[in-house]
Amino acid sequence: MQSLRQFLALKKRPYGIRTSLENFCEYADIQVYPLYAIKNALAPDAQVGIPAGPGFTALDFTPARC
Repeated sequence: MQSLRQFLALKKRPYGIRTSLENFCEYADIQVYPLYAIKNALAPDAQVGIPAGPGFTALDFTPARC
């Protein structure tokens, strides 16, 4: 995650998204999505998508703080 934070600082981005085998999780500046959720969110008939900002507002769950 150190390299992701360096990338965010270099590109002057407020947050990043990381895919992982762990459950949904949220750090101060990084959102973690499990791989199964990415598959479901990108499906042609998906009812939800990956949100555009912090807080996971487009998905039906409350992220845990890591």
